[in-house]
Amino acid sequence: QRCGRFYFRFGSACLAARRFFTVQMPFETTTNKLDQLINSLENELGERSVPINPDDPWAAFRLKTFSVSPFLQVKSCDSCSYKLTSPFERKCPQCGFKGEQPEAFPLLTVEKMLASLPKPAPAPAAPKKKQQKGEKQEAKPKGNGGNGGSSGDEVSEGWKKCAVQVSKISSIEKHPTAEQLYVIQLDVGSDKPRQVCAGLVKHYEPEKLADRLVCTMMNLKPKKLRGVASTAMILAGSEGDQVRIVDPPQGSAVGDVLYLDGTEPNTNTPKALSSTIWSKVVTGFKVQDGKATVAGKVLISSKGACAVPDLPNGAEIH
Repeated sequence: QRCGRFYFRFGSACLAARRFFTVQMPFETTTNKLDQLINSLENELGERSVPINPDDPWAAFRLKTFSVSPFLQVKSCDSCSYKLTSPFERKCPQCGFKGEQPEAFPLLTVEKMLASLPKPAPAPAAPKKKQQKGEKQEAKPKGNGGNGGSSGDEVSEGWKKCAVQVSKISSIEKHPTAEQLYVIQLDVGSDKPRQVCAGLVKHYEPEKLADRLVCTMMNLKPKKLRGVASTAMILAGSEGDQVRIVDPPQGSAVGDVLYLDGTEPNTNTPKALSSTIWSKVVTGFKVQDGKATVAGKVLISSKGACAVPDLPNGAEIH
């Protein structure tokens, strides 16, 4: 609407200037050329009721000094007191069109000008390719429900490259520069512990995490979070503002391998899992009936199933 007002004013000014130079011919005189040009343009614009910006100091002075078109009014919106130039601002742009609506402009409007323009014809639809005899139609891959575009086969194949096991939190402290992160040391059953940066500050007090068994993704590529290295990932489910750590089966021990129900534990997993593969696996990592599942199969160990308490079905695990 504001752009329309600008083009309307610009077009009116051009018409007025053209008529002035054609009729008045100011270039034939040498006295007060600038004053004569300005006054003549003002008269032309006033006759056509072209809007004047009331916030312009130059225009505000002339509004008080000279007579202007009766169509031009400055009103305040009843809702937010925003200054409206009536009738060129028909609705208040400040408060979401809830304020006063001035009367419609009685002269030619931009809307009418645009309405008179021919509209382009819709593009013709592409002809459908006829299927030849004996030619089989290609089957479209079907995604696994809730997998965000990755099929169940892609998720399952990607999972075979994941190394997941039970670990124990041996120490926990706040990240030096990130308020939302803990820096956690994990006992993974080897001589060297793993360090993890986990965004659990809002959801767990340090006392709730100390000496806790967790499910750990072991072969993600190491990365630094705000300058601190993270070499593994603690699996947790989330739904909105709720975050719950995935609990290993009762009776689990550090180093227990986790795998999918109905399958064998993963072997020959790569040292560093590709982020592309992991992004596909994550789409199938969901909570179902309080348990962690991948592509519909429950995450288990030899001791039982991994649980995700207090989260609804379909909540994401990452």
